[in-house]
Amino acid sequence: MSDIHNSSVPKGTLKLKPTEQESLPPSDTEPKSVIGGVARPMTTQRREIAVQALKELWQELKFEGDPLIFISPMQRRVQLEHHPLLLDQLVANGKQRKKSLFGQLKSWELLDAPAYAQGIAASGEVGMLLKADMLRQADIGDRDAIPASPYSWICFAFKSGWKALSVYFYDYENSEAHTLSAIPNGPSVDDLILNAETLEHMTTQRHIFNQGMLKRYESLQLPRLRKVLLIGSAGTGKTTLLKVEGASHAKQGGFVSYICPPPYSRNSNAWQQLTNTLHLAAESQIPALILVEDFEMFVSSAPELQTSWTG
Repeated sequence: MSDIHNSSVPKGTLKLKPTEQESLPPSDTEPKSVIGGVARPMTTQRREIAVQALKELWQELKFEGDPLIFISPMQRRVQLEHHPLLLDQLVANGKQRKKSLFGQLKSWELLDAPAYAQGIAASGEVGMLLKADMLRQADIGDRDAIPASPYSWICFAFKSGWKALSVYFYDYENSEAHTLSAIPNGPSVDDLILNAETLEHMTTQRHIFNQGMLKRYESLQLPRLRKVLLIGSAGTGKTTLLKVEGASHAKQGGFVSYICPPPYSRNSNAWQQLTNTLHLAAESQIPALILVEDFEMFVSSAPELQTSWTG
């Protein structure tokens, strides 16, 4: 794991549609594999269909460039990026900020499932009802129960001008839920104006993910963790560097999480947010890169740190 720092839903229950298994229509163009001279049909996984549908939808909406598509980590009871209540709250919090953070959500829109998605996430069904705290599954007789995230297609618009797509669906063939997201291909090293020495130093930080380096950490019984702190005045390229490293790591199939300190309130806790992200990274069980904007805001409150570690 590597860590880089840079200093509505109405109350009550909703009527749920009965869950029906989504079946794919037969296709005459189904791919075939030849084994022992005999042609055998090959099944197409629903995830592959969803990936292709995301690509086609990206072009249909005329978004710039080619999308970078990746699997978002599952979050137990609530898939955060697909829950209307949480998305509305995130947009409202962003409007209260005087200075927009990188990656601040401006708006979101629920989309109809594309016809070429072959029924994936087309019904908007909900897998369960949650208690009012949204942490536990609701029981019979609970009041103010809240639907969990619906299986859906969503378009996100961010204040910096870029957009993203996401689909949250249930794969009945494998009994698993998946979330696939598509974002613009991020900046590359060519977009950085840095001297050769700094670029080389930046590249060496990626070696922790090499198998040889991972085995060395294991043999020395050291945690496979590296932390890098970027220090500099505004406009020196710290955030751009984070974008480049995040895009590079995502292209290699790694887990990437970009977090910013939440606005101060009684219900928000910056250090707890970072702690939760670390847990999600560990649960992903793949090489993880956590990018932290304004890290000093996460460690500026001693009482908050104490509460987070003892809670």
